[in-house]
Amino acid sequence: DVPVHFSMKGSLTPALSFEDGWDSKIRFFCEQNIPYEIWSSDKRRQLAPALSESCGEVMWVGEGQVSNREMHDALVTASRKLGVEIFENNVTGFVRDSSVIEAVVADSLEVRGKKFVMASGSWSSKLGSILDLSLPLKPIKGQMCRMQVESDQLDYTVHGLMTYIAPWRSGNGLVIGTTMEDRGFDSTIQEDVTQGLIDRAAQVIPCLKDAQLIESWVGLRPAAEDLMPVMGKSSRYKNLFYSTGHYRNGILQTPQQADYLVEIILETLADEIYEFSPDRYNL
Repeated sequence: DVPVHFSMKGSLTPALSFEDGWDSKIRFFCEQNIPYEIWSSDKRRQLAPALSESCGEVMWVGEGQVSNREMHDALVTASRKLGVEIFENNVTGFVRDSSVIEAVVADSLEVRGKKFVMASGSWSSKLGSILDLSLPLKPIKGQMCRMQVESDQLDYTVHGLMTYIAPWRSGNGLVIGTTMEDRGFDSTIQEDVTQGLIDRAAQVIPCLKDAQLIESWVGLRPAAEDLMPVMGKSSRYKNLFYSTGHYRNGILQTPQQADYLVEIILETLADEIYEFSPDRYNL
């Protein structure tokens, strides 16, 4: 078995992050019936002592947090145990006619099948162009880093000052993210940007100021034109389905999107979500 860190401890948002908008945020959560708690400074000191005194009161919201890397490894392992064959090759083309895909070309391999799912994240638009499909989706660059901090320093994900801070537990430190940059497929790590993330995060969790930087990296989020996922059956190819454009919520939506797409493929879905439909882009 592959261990996966999953926590339902919830998230904290300090009043410090909102200046004059704190009351509006609370009002929004009330109007939308989203469960939350407001922790006083005393309760914050008791339950989240790593947070800065300047945070003031904080809002707790019940949300989950999972290690995306561990989840990926676990899914690969589980798939192989179920007999799924995984080819670690880049798709370079398709064998097709005007309405049916017969095979995917991956380097020197030709993988034939009856049904195909385009789930290629930010690269979906490039594959779409090979199929003469105009998929309005682009990568949004996000720079992140991970700091060496003792696992008992923080139990919650913290949102504040245009950053988030997430504990990865088991000695894996704290992850700090993330930027939102419309720069195409640029995967350059910029030291000044990384330092800016650390500096803002340290205003919320002071121990980060002197913590050791473990690593920095870049992610490319697939953002559709309307920032909604593209999920469903193609109207252009009889055996093509889409599961892409999940933008900032790909990991969060993994269980639901899998169930949703399986029901579409098996034609057992009762109610399709129109806002997700590929039809809105004539795909």
